Amino acid sequence: MIKNTFLSVALVTVVLFSSCKKNEEKKVEMTNGFFGNRAELFARLKNQTPKNKPNPNGEYGEMIFSKTSHDFGNIKKDDKVTTEFEFTNTGKYDLTIYEAKGSCGCTIPEYPETPIKPGEKGVIKVQFNSAGKSGKQNKSVFMSTNTKKGSETLTITANINEN
Repeated sequence: MIKNTFLSVALVTVVLFSSCKKNEEKKVEMTNGFFGNRAELFARLKNQTPKNKPNPNGEYGEMIFSKTSHDFGNIKKDDKVTTEFEFTNTGKYDLTIYEAKGSCGCTIPEYPETPIKPGEKGVIKVQFNSAGKSGKQNKSVFMSTNTKKGSETLTITANINEN
């Protein structure tokens, strides 16, 4: 009887440890297996090279802006104002803006979603909504790009009058 109990406990222990090992192997396989790491997976899903990666010749797109900041001056509460930031791709490779986001919901950028060829110009429109704001406001637009830096930042300011 003791012999059978001992064998049963030993058998259960072996089954438990082997099933844990198989689960660990599956976890590793899922993270490093067919899809590789997550960055590569997302790059494949977007059908683009990973962000900030040069072309095969080691060249990047490059953004040169006519201005990187804009002051709207004095505006009224609830005004919606817009400005444009013009840029040129001075690099030797197509420039891609992957994403552009305002520092808050009141700052909304619009950007070209197709690559900008070397020598071509592009425009980023930024709308600022002063609703619910007062006084001096400083906001930013953050862009993820395929430039050598990998990101670009634009800024806007405004002074919102209560009247």
